[in-house]
Amino acid sequence: MSVVAMIGAQWGDEGKGKIADVLSREAAAMARFNGGNNAGHTVVVGETKIVLRLVPVGILRPDVRCYVGRGCVVNPAYLLEELGRLRDLDVSADNLTVDWHCHLILPYHIELDKAGDETLGRWRLGTTGRGIGPCYADKASRLGLRLADLFDEKRLTERLGALADRHAPTLKALGVDVDEKEVMAGLKEAAPKLERYAGDVAAAMREEVAGGEKVLLEGAHGLLLDLNYGTYPFVTSSTVHAGGAAAGLGLPCGFVDRILGVVKAYQTRVGEGPFPTELEDEPGERLRQHGNEYGSTTGRPRRCGWLDLVLLKYSVEVAGVDLIALNKLDVLDGVEPVKVCVAYELDGERLERAPAPFDYLEKVKPVYEELPGWPDGASGATSYGALPAAAKGYVDFIEDFVGAEVALVSTGPSREEGFMRREIFP
Repeated sequence: MSVVAMIGAQWGDEGKGKIADVLSREAAAMARFNGGNNAGHTVVVGETKIVLRLVPVGILRPDVRCYVGRGCVVNPAYLLEELGRLRDLDVSADNLTVDWHCHLILPYHIELDKAGDETLGRWRLGTTGRGIGPCYADKASRLGLRLADLFDEKRLTERLGALADRHAPTLKALGVDVDEKEVMAGLKEAAPKLERYAGDVAAAMREEVAGGEKVLLEGAHGLLLDLNYGTYPFVTSSTVHAGGAAAGLGLPCGFVDRILGVVKAYQTRVGEGPFPTELEDEPGERLRQHGNEYGSTTGRPRRCGWLDLVLLKYSVEVAGVDLIALNKLDVLDGVEPVKVCVAYELDGERLERAPAPFDYLEKVKPVYEELPGWPDGASGATSYGALPAAAKGYVDFIEDFVGAEVALVSTGPSREEGFMRREIFP
């Protein structure tokens, strides 16, 4: 048995797509366990940039079996679009299974997401507007539609009617009109196209594990966006925590052997919420430009800042991260000095740990340690020995501070740029 759960250890956008692609060379199976098409996992193959928002990255390798677990939410129209784009790239999706129990994102959810966020004033979340939150809310309210409902017309009609009735008053108050007949027509059109992909992912995953295969559980977003452990309310609507990997895929928790936390060499955030190390000046803009920090799902510019080791240590401890995959070390080429946040100040008091509740992150001041930079040399490095001494020092400092080993370092966007320091799969 060799099961690795991969999670983001920051506010998402850590470069999980690249890491998942690298690990897919070894994996027999890969599975998404949370979120929906609000996540964008980007892979660069040769000169081609591929963004996958729902289908696991392993789909790009024909021998990797891919799964979307019931912890995810699925927009039927979007899933068909993504599969169509894969066909255009001559990528087969014959090895994809989507769990019967995945809840469906409908036009109601999208309209509620877009209009509802605008009414929140200073508590506006800055969502992607993909309908993720309202869909999970309907799931929790036990009113949602699931993939299996598409293939039972009587059940689909009854449940869609109940859902439409539930949301009609709110949509009317927001000045939004969604035609139930159009929604039904779209679902009926999608049903026969999606039926071939529907299956029992939970049973399939247990078979994969029982067979001793190498399995990668591919998380979306980052722990600081977790519904329970993130910077609430500025979070996503699913469980990002590694425990959600087992729950979202139907695996006993003990079946996860190792937890890999993906970390960017600096800090970014999309949307609203506290960000103690944010740089709103030239250094922040430099990180944005050199790191191409624009959302792969929305295209929005990401907020950028120095690496926050206090929050990273929190993520490592809360999620039980065993190993770290460090992304975008090359973006720091030419930065002098490189700063890292090692503590906070709050009302004159030094805090060594993340404050509780997280609301205090809006008030803290970061305490920085300055590390020597390096003019160049990290970009494209394919071994630890090839890194400049100061870049090695940066990697070692991160390890020592957070208490987890940096096992993989990425030094550029392509598959070939980077190196392993130790094996990820046990």
